Formats: sequence, C-alpha cells, structure tokens
Amino acid sequence: HRFNKGQQDALLPHVENGTVILIGDHVTIQGSYSPGIARVSSNGGALLTPAIYGEIPGSVRTLAPAPDGGTYVGGFFHRIGSTFRSGILRLDSDSRLDLNWNTTPAFGSGGVEVVRVDGQHLYLGGEQRAGSLRNLFRVTHAGMIDSSWTPNPDGAVLALDVDEATDRVYAGGRFSVIGGQNRNRVAELSRQNATVTSFNLALGGSDTRVRTILR
Repeated sequence: HRFNKGQQDALLPHVENGTVILIGDHVTIQGSYSPGIARVSSNGGALLTPAIYGEIPGSVRTLAPAPDGGTYVGGFFHRIGSTFRSGILRLDSDSRLDLNWNTTPAFGSGGVEVVRVDGQHLYLGGEQRAGSLRNLFRVTHAGMIDSSWTPNPDGAVLALDVDEATDRVYAGGRFSVIGGQNRNRVAELSRQNATVTSFNLALGGSDTRVRTILR
C-alpha cells in the first residue's frame, strides 16, 4: 500500500512510539486472527496486545491524523473486537481503540472509503448512511455528524481533498448528482455549507469513477 501525506501523518506518531499499524484486507497476521487492521512492533514486527481488528467484513481502507496524536481509521467493518464501530473509529496516541469516541448518530450499513481532516472537522466519504444523510459527511472531532452539511451524493464517494485556503472540498467517486446538481463523478463544494460550485469536468464513460484527488 502506498500512503498519501495524510496517511503518513497519521502513522508517524505510532511509528515513533514503537508501533506500526497495518491496514487492508488481510485476515491473519503471524497466524493470529486480525482482520483488516493490526498493531505490530516496529522492532521485530511482533503482534501487539491488546489486539485491534475489524470484523464483518473486516476491510480497512484509509487513515487520517486526529488531534492530539490520534488516528482516524475508516473501512468496511461493524465492530472492533467486541466494540461496535461502524465504518469509522479513532485510535488514541498509544495506538489503542478510543472507547470514548464514536459518531453520533452511529452509522448504519456500508463503509468508509476515505477520510480527510481540517482543524474543526473530519470528512468521510464512502457508501454509508446516517439517518437521511448518505455517502459524504462532515463530522466534528468530538464525533458529532453535522446534519446541516448535506451534499448527499447519489453514489459512493471514493476520493476527497479539503482545501482550507480556498474553503473548498473536492469529492470524487461513482456519483452523478451531488448537492442537488448534476456532477458526473467529481465535484467542488463549499466547505462551509456544501453548496456545489460551477466547477464541472463532465466526465464520461459507462463505468467512470474517480479514486484519487491530489492538489
């Protein structure tokens, strides 16, 4: 897996404290059950305890740095060990599951493909629902889903970028409508209120999708 800058920033504090975090679609590590995510020692690779792992189905897709040296972890899972977490969780600065952090309201079925952060929020893209909201969410660092930020794309969001300088959020994926506007697979939105801008690439193709956005 090749990490982007956000993922590198998320991993660095854990590497510095002697921990390496592995994410992906694996089921076991060194013969031990650890689907989707594992903590191993940076000195020799021993699997660390207590174990953290994602289940049902146990695929972890993305990392992003959280305040105070923690890490947000997104993917397709519904529990971490015996603790319910649907699609998104937070690790503390010691690389352990933050039991005090969860999204409110909790997500339903589906999962998170991409996480990006700014000073006040994290932005989650994927195939996910929370009440009437779907596929693209703004969440405070305390875990509250912002019900006033409602782009509601009609398909999965696979790529995100947040530009605080221009107050814009860029989203890519498999959608054709976002914020009530026709935008095929990629869109630029206001970071403040999710209004879709005039930016329109009008991508074509029968199976078009955007997987990565880099500035």
